[in-house]
Amino acid sequence: MEFKNSQTVKNLMSSFVGESGVYQRYSYYAKRANKDGFKYIEDIFNETALNELYHAKRFMFLINKELPGEKIMVDQADYPVFYGTTLENLKSAALGEYEEAYEIYPTFANTAREEGFKEVATYFDLISDVEKFHHKRYDTLAQEVERGYFHREGDCDWICLKCGHHHKGPNPPKVCPICDHSEAYFKPICPSGN
Repeated sequence: MEFKNSQTVKNLMSSFVGESGVYQRYSYYAKRANKDGFKYIEDIFNETALNELYHAKRFMFLINKELPGEKIMVDQADYPVFYGTTLENLKSAALGEYEEAYEIYPTFANTAREEGFKEVATYFDLISDVEKFHHKRYDTLAQEVERGYFHREGDCDWICLKCGHHHKGPNPPKVCPICDHSEAYFKPICPSGN
């Protein structure tokens, strides 16, 4: 099959547009997490945004390799637009990552294989695996925020993201005794569910 007329090129373009949008949304979500007092979650959103930017880059390069300078029409895709509280943003991100990991990219990989584009299929499979990790991380963070992110039932180790101070207890200190940063800069290092 000719790449230019394939479903695969449309799927790549949809993926490029989608990942570019996710990069922007997660950048906004990071700012909201900071505003809501969740420095660690801000860092996770920023880290994941960068992952998504590189996914978009890979999809663009795969298209450009075969069709440099071409315009690709995409009309079968829809893209979410959502912005809320940190908890709502985590839930939205978890859902989007789930759809990419378990529905969209596996389908796109199968289509690429059927159309004879094995390299593209491999990239969809590899990126799908990354999205599975993103889904699990966002889902876990959403559960932690719902339970009360800065309070655990038992002792937990907390680490200051600025100076590395370790604190053991059900809550981080309100202010780091070393660098004076607020509890927003503490990350829990304890079993999930604790």
